[in-house]
Amino acid sequence: IVDKYIGDSVMAFWTQPFSPSDREQAEDACRSALAHFRSAMALREELPEILGIRRNVPKFTIRMGLATGDVVVGTVGSAIAKSYTVIGDTVNLASRLEGINKIYGTRILIDEKTHALANETIEARELDQVIVAGKTEPIRIYQLMAAKGALDETHRKLWDAFALGLE
Repeated sequence: IVDKYIGDSVMAFWTQPFSPSDREQAEDACRSALAHFRSAMALREELPEILGIRRNVPKFTIRMGLATGDVVVGTVGSAIAKSYTVIGDTVNLASRLEGINKIYGTRILIDEKTHALANETIEARELDQVIVAGKTEPIRIYQLMAAKGALDETHRKLWDAFALGLE
């Protein structure tokens, strides 16, 4: 469900009946993030042609944060303005993860719960433990890169070396 547009951001969430279980919600979110990223990169390649310019083509980046957990889902607001949305710590965590991408130079970060639920269908590497704004305990973050089996051998070797160093 595309919830809202916030400036140049899009907020979306996966819930029943579209994604019946926590596992399917996490997998659907990861698949959607990867598809969105591929589409944005394809658009970036076509931008000079679309805009009709060759020099000083605007650069844009895509950053996403995915978190899985309990939220309040429903119609929120007043008698004048209402919207069907989600609120809660998990929503805030996803927003924090999106911002943390800037620090790591990554594009898609997921939390530990999303990783655990979607791990059989995605390629992701553990990146770090961080304490996000508003929290006191660290969380593990993972970089989402590809669907299961789609990671090339070069990246696989680099990730294995990184994992060994992280360990």
